[in-house]
Amino acid sequence: MDKSDKSIRAMKVFTVLVGIVVFITVFVVAFNMFDIKPVTIDDDEVDITKLAQKSMTASIMSINFDKQVVKLYDFNKGIAYSDDFNLSKQTKYLDKDSKLISKDTFKTGVIVDLSYTEESNIISKMMVSPKSWTKNEVTDFNFDYLKNEIEINNVDYILDKEYSLTYKDGKASYKDLAEGNVVISVSGYDKTVLGIDISYYLGRINLTYPDTLKGALVQVGDKKILKIEDLSDTYLMPGDYNLAITKQGIDDLVLSVKVEEDKVTNADVNDVKVKTGQVNININVSDYSLSVKNKDGNFNKTYSDKLDNAEGDYLGSNTLTLPYGIYSLTFTKDNYKAVTKTVEVTDKTKQINVTMLTEEEALLENNTTVEKYKINISTEPTDADIDIDGTSKATGKIVARLTPGTHTIKITRAGYEGVERTIEVTEDKEYKFILTSDNAFKSPTGEIVE
Repeated sequence: MDKSDKSIRAMKVFTVLVGIVVFITVFVVAFNMFDIKPVTIDDDEVDITKLAQKSMTASIMSINFDKQVVKLYDFNKGIAYSDDFNLSKQTKYLDKDSKLISKDTFKTGVIVDLSYTEESNIISKMMVSPKSWTKNEVTDFNFDYLKNEIEINNVDYILDKEYSLTYKDGKASYKDLAEGNVVISVSGYDKTVLGIDISYYLGRINLTYPDTLKGALVQVGDKKILKIEDLSDTYLMPGDYNLAITKQGIDDLVLSVKVEEDKVTNADVNDVKVKTGQVNININVSDYSLSVKNKDGNFNKTYSDKLDNAEGDYLGSNTLTLPYGIYSLTFTKDNYKAVTKTVEVTDKTKQINVTMLTEEEALLENNTTVEKYKINISTEPTDADIDIDGTSKATGKIVARLTPGTHTIKITRAGYEGVERTIEVTEDKEYKFILTSDNAFKSPTGEIVE
């Protein structure tokens, strides 16, 4: 091969190479001019904001950041989409003020304004809707499944037909919500609730305590104060609590308890120190019985001053030792009128004086413990003498207070025939006696008999 042939071949090779370079250059330029790029969700080089966008106000029915998918309920159209919408690394997560926030804010029930691609449903922007609201840590609510309503802090809301109820991203029970033993977060739009998320379940404390603590007050933490009997039915937020137990007559108690979510914590109260005081009784009889009850109703004992009394405790030297409190003391003895005294037992010794009377003595002494009725007696002529139960009482007219039972009334006047009648006293009544030669009188029924 001569030199001319070699030169020709070299020129051909050079021309081919130049042509290839030119072709590649033209192709690249043309590709860039038409912005032809492969669209894939996970490709960081894809600028999804430059694709055709649509907008939507929706409620998140479910969201999975691992799989990068979300199911939506179009709030304005009232449509729950069966197809997934896709998230990407370029998806922007914004708050109501269009500021970037953590994607963890977006949970089931959150209402969002979306921008997404029209064909591939790739979400480019997910923003908390400025028109939506969220109420966190709600405990004051009343759920009515039949009416499809929920009352939150005394305000009524309607439950949307597609609203969600979840607990830790899983479906929750309506029964738990109806029982109200949960703390919830609620999201909605105007007066409509679209999402309810159970933040956590409440717990309870089952406190075992002696009878001496019945009626005590328990302060739970810093604020809640309730009766000790109501503690076991009270739901509390999970956490550590100090229970301060107070009652008149005992040393204050403080108990530390840990309340766990959806559990009953058992706790015992031990070492209750009861304060006591003394009551000295000065009484005029012996062989009596004494019934002692306190105001709260949790103390009820019987005492006697007889050593051989099997029905109650021996009283001893007429001295009672009782826990602090207000007590009703009732003294009884056969054929004697019962006497009741009220005394408050404190750190100071109290003394009470008791006088017991027989039934007859009680009547004679006008004992105020005996119930009496008002009896009006009048006569005609108006100067007749009135005798009650053998004792002269008045002339012409009298208002007598008589005990229930049988009493004898005798009316006399010179020149008239006397009248003696036995009446049964059961109520207030009026009697008028008219003395004539025919012995006319007014009967207990009020009718005048000639």
